[in-house]
Amino acid sequence: MQIIEQTPTLLKLGNRRYFNSRFWLVLVSLIPPLFIIGTLYFTNAKKYLEAYILLFFPFLATAILCMSLLFQKENSACLLNKKTNKLYLTISNTFKSVIESYPLDDIKEISVLKEFDSDGDPYYQVQLILKSEKIFCLRTGYNTRSHYALAQAINDFLENPDQSESYSD
Repeated sequence: MQIIEQTPTLLKLGNRRYFNSRFWLVLVSLIPPLFIIGTLYFTNAKKYLEAYILLFFPFLATAILCMSLLFQKENSACLLNKKTNKLYLTISNTFKSVIESYPLDDIKEISVLKEFDSDGDPYYQVQLILKSEKIFCLRTGYNTRSHYALAQAINDFLENPDQSESYSD
């Protein structure tokens, strides 16, 4: 998750996605019929059997690709709006989209948590913690600088100077 838009009253965080996953599902589902039509159009009647055999592998690859798109990882977005005093969290995948809203005053802290993977390598999580102790992981990865920069930007937007000073590598 990264900063997509920032104004004095609005901070929008999300993943920069070039296409919606539904777009890719439609595109991928159109490829096999177009491939069949094109293949049958350019072949004569004696080669239909060979054409169908050759089409089996593209169909298999398309089916595997569609299944991977259907069960893709969840995508999330975060919107902090000072005008409405609301935090909007959007969690979506291919089948559903859920939007939760909380008052900005309910944000307890933004923290960067250091954890270790199975190989012993450190990775970092930017966590948004509410006063109700509900935790939202905004970003996970191995790049320390970008995680601290994101936490710093959120705290600067929320005008939390006491937390902003604690981010150092």
